Amino acid sequence: PVTGAWPAATASPRPGTTSTEGTILTTRTKREASRRRPAAIFAAALLASLQVACASSVPAGPRGSTVSAQGAHLPRAPTAQAERPVQATEGSLSAILQRAARSNPKLAAARSRWLASRERPSIARSLPDPLVTYTEMVEPVQTRVGPWERSIQITQRIPFPSKLHAAAAVATEKARVSELEYHVALRDVMAESKLSYYELVYLRRALRIIDQNRTLARQLAEKAAALHAQSKDGTPDAVSLFDTVKAEAELAQLDYDAITIAELARAEEAKLNGILSRKSSTQVGPLKPTRFRPLVAPLEQLTDLAVRRRQEIRAALHRVSAAQHSTRLATLSQVPDFSVGLKHNFVGSSIAPTPG
Repeated sequence: PVTGAWPAATASPRPGTTSTEGTILTTRTKREASRRRPAAIFAAALLASLQVACASSVPAGPRGSTVSAQGAHLPRAPTAQAERPVQATEGSLSAILQRAARSNPKLAAARSRWLASRERPSIARSLPDPLVTYTEMVEPVQTRVGPWERSIQITQRIPFPSKLHAAAAVATEKARVSELEYHVALRDVMAESKLSYYELVYLRRALRIIDQNRTLARQLAEKAAALHAQSKDGTPDAVSLFDTVKAEAELAQLDYDAITIAELARAEEAKLNGILSRKSSTQVGPLKPTRFRPLVAPLEQLTDLAVRRRQEIRAALHRVSAAQHSTRLATLSQVPDFSVGLKHNFVGSSIAPTPG
């Protein structure tokens, strides 16, 4: 919430004293300072209600500012009507969520890891690649049938039974963990997109409300200044100097709040552009209002859903299962494997004729 603080009231000047041109104080007696006209009471009531409206009419949100204004004149902040030109076309929450699902790099990386892990179980349950060996003799070896010049051999290693099954089980559990990690990334990106969307809707709505309050405060400040100027002509005081300064301080506070809210809105736009994988300078267009529905589910039901469907808990269970299969695979690694093969030797022509 955006609140403001009135400047501290000072004691009335003593009777018979005068003030300088710079402080804009006039000579008053204690009796004249304590006397108020109905118009002054009405103006003070309006100013008090303005302060309450400024503090309560701005919708509550996760961010706000509390600044004490002492009547300093701050530069005018941009109003809600002077928004920047629109470049991005999406304005609904569903359009932003769809773009985040397509373009977010964190989500794309998690999906690629999941798709890669899905192929590992079929590789793990397959036999190792066969080995082809070719041998060329530097000097042929003389045999009974002729010189042995070269040979070629094909070998296939066969793991001990249950080894492939255990390795495939480990790869399957890790693939399920990767899938759940992808769903976690998807959930987080959707949540971040929604939070940024609602934050930006809140900030823009707060800026419009502050602009309306600032218009009312400016009107009251101008009216108070006019009534105070009339009191210098010898007429009874309609509005005191304190009421005039209080109105100017509230107007300065609203100007400062508008500047702060506008800066927060620009920062939130940059954050949303980062989620959507766009340049931070991309301007977000008008956002459609969203209707909120109350959450009526009891706490016990929410707790049960969290325990059964929380992706992190399910991923942890699959990691436990993968560790168990890894232990079994490590135990099977102590037993030997088998190998089968086929070898062919190339023998040259014999120098001496062989007996027929």
